[in-house]
Amino acid sequence: MIAVVASRVFAVAPSLSVMLLVAALSFRTAPVSLAKILLFVVSLGFVLSLRVRGADSWAVDGRRLKLAYTTFACLVALFVSMFWTSADAEAAVSAWVKSTKMFLPLLILLCLRDEREVKAAWWVFFAFQASVVVLSWWIVIAGRPLWLGPNNPANWPTNAPSPFTSYLDQALMSGITASMAWHLRNQLGPRWTRFFLIGLAIAGVSTCFLLPGRSGHIVALSLIGLTVLWALSPKLKFLALLAPAIVLCVVVAASPRTLERIELGVTEAKQFNVSGNVNSSIGERLHYWTTSTELIAARPLLGYGVGSWNKEYVRITTDRVAPAHSKGIRNPHQEFLLWGVQLGFVGVALLVAWFASIALDARQFDVATKRATWCAVAGAWMACMFNAAIFDALIGDYLVVVIGLCLALGIAQARASESTT
Repeated sequence: MIAVVASRVFAVAPSLSVMLLVAALSFRTAPVSLAKILLFVVSLGFVLSLRVRGADSWAVDGRRLKLAYTTFACLVALFVSMFWTSADAEAAVSAWVKSTKMFLPLLILLCLRDEREVKAAWWVFFAFQASVVVLSWWIVIAGRPLWLGPNNPANWPTNAPSPFTSYLDQALMSGITASMAWHLRNQLGPRWTRFFLIGLAIAGVSTCFLLPGRSGHIVALSLIGLTVLWALSPKLKFLALLAPAIVLCVVVAASPRTLERIELGVTEAKQFNVSGNVNSSIGERLHYWTTSTELIAARPLLGYGVGSWNKEYVRITTDRVAPAHSKGIRNPHQEFLLWGVQLGFVGVALLVAWFASIALDARQFDVATKRATWCAVAGAWMACMFNAAIFDALIGDYLVVVIGLCLALGIAQARASESTT
């Protein structure tokens, strides 16, 4: 009896661990961290059991994925850089551990073993993301989260209606979720499910622009332009350039606050350029970026080693004007610059190769799944241009998990197609 129960638990543990991680993405970093630990443990046990039994593994497809090689190269390069890093051991190990989230797509491929499990994981993803969208709109309408009573004195910021995460993370997540829902609307179930996913796509985009995160707006507009580009005939593809502008005009007309955020960003950039003002959102970012380019120029080939950005930033800005809280910042709010400081141009090349390998692996997929994967890559790339998105805790986990789910769906569909021919 115990053996039967154990075998059944073991049979569902891999897919269940992925679904728990997917569900946790809608909440704060603590449940995500616990879900990642569970996934790593279950994956290790699953691999060991396959080795013992000599069974053919679903993961053999990973050997044909370029992503497997680029992920290995990235993590090994960061690990080896511990031998010359200027950071202390704790900071270096912590930074490397954070980077291991790049391995999550391969673990998802390992644990989701057929098309049914992959689709179930996608529905868990969309169900929990839809709940976040509903709760965000509730905050806008009611002025408080659903779990707070009308007499609760809590002063909830209705101008940033994100129920569980920061508005920056939620804006990015809502925009990318909307893109996934739109491209996969005909891929995951009966015809009626497409109406739910179309509704989620519309609601996700609107939620993105409800939030003040400007990087999320840029990602959403980029993915809208890419989607329109694919939908148009070759003669009309130039019109795709107008789609983001039209959407932005509609958003500005519906929400003057969005226009205020755009104007504020332009003003802050001008202030940094003229007077070097770093005490603003844009000014602070530009300060981190220009400082990072100086560090890269000083050691362009192999950089300063994993986890070194903060120490080198503090060193180079000791006698300069800097944001008041910058001494504790661990990244320059730009992923490519972070890799450039840590590993020089080699690091930047590795990160570019990691993104490119995902896009290349997706070429073999069904058209809709391929476009969803490319949108996930494009969204992650754009997010990395304005934030250290892969390094950051929640949004980094979200991005790599979405990429993993896209790859798993494409491979599962390919296997199902091969079995029917």
